[in-house]
Amino acid sequence: MSLNFVERLRLWPTPRKTGLFQPQSRETSNKIERTWVVSELNTPTMDYYFRSRQHRFRRYQELCSRQLPEKGHPLWTAANARVILSRNVPLRWLHALNALSVKPASIVWFIDDDIPGAHQDKSLPDDYRKRLSKWYTQAYPLLQSLCTEVWVSTRYLAEKYALPDQSVLPPLQLSSPCNSMVKCFYHGSSSHTLEWAFIHQFVTAVQARYPNTWFELIGDHSLKRRFKGVPRVTIIHPLDWQNYQALIQSRRMDIGLVPLYDSPFNRARSHTKMLDIHRQGAIGIYGSRFPLANRIKDEEAGVVCEDGLDNWLHAFSYAMEMPKDKTFEKATRLIESVESAEQ
Repeated sequence: MSLNFVERLRLWPTPRKTGLFQPQSRETSNKIERTWVVSELNTPTMDYYFRSRQHRFRRYQELCSRQLPEKGHPLWTAANARVILSRNVPLRWLHALNALSVKPASIVWFIDDDIPGAHQDKSLPDDYRKRLSKWYTQAYPLLQSLCTEVWVSTRYLAEKYALPDQSVLPPLQLSSPCNSMVKCFYHGSSSHTLEWAFIHQFVTAVQARYPNTWFELIGDHSLKRRFKGVPRVTIIHPLDWQNYQALIQSRRMDIGLVPLYDSPFNRARSHTKMLDIHRQGAIGIYGSRFPLANRIKDEEAGVVCEDGLDNWLHAFSYAMEMPKDKTFEKATRLIESVESAEQ
């Protein structure tokens, strides 16, 4: 047996109890008048299990588990409330609730993974198992003291832990918002150093202004760090040409961006970005230095604008209102015209 393995066994937290704790029934005449869900908020758990059925809960509200509410928050004095603790909530929440002289009428622990049994599943990564096992070992007595119910996501978990049928909370599809996502992209390479500084400023401003825009960018880990905190942005690692072509031919997008600042290198660029945008069925927004800018503007085959954040925000708003099919047809005719002139 290797020393490394022995060391791992020594460091592995051993749960005080195996399996699930026994929920405590509390005698109460209080009716449930409001519900709080305590969780990390930006998670699939919240969308599929709670937001999708929030209309079924009385006065549904969410509390971010990263911090405790202030002392005057109604949670701390709401005897007629239900508090749902999602997954491995921070221990300080359990301690704070346990310290209340009058506890909420219903405290529910919800799991959509087998957290009590995770320490026994050797198919899980060691660090993940260790983290869940350590949390559950510490949380077990607090959960047992607090919780009146346990809800689970699957019938398998209910059967494993001998829970009643009504404890199963299956996932539900979250209703889509009325406004579908506007899919936008900028596929500039690392040679577009001037443009990337602007793109960060522009995307940040757009995402703060519109709730239904999504951006796809191509870059490395440094770009991912740069856009951390900007919502609805996906960073794709740079692709070779074959895989990039497969990507852009496999889907339809809405708006493609081609800012182009003045530099000796940029003056030599051709109109290939327009071809990439066209292959994805999108409307292009082009800087005024783009090779075909005048024709694009005259023939309404896209949007052309001068440098500057305000100009680009105005152009973006205009592009969102343009008839996409007609603009695409005009872009097709322009491209065909350029190509026929070269033959």
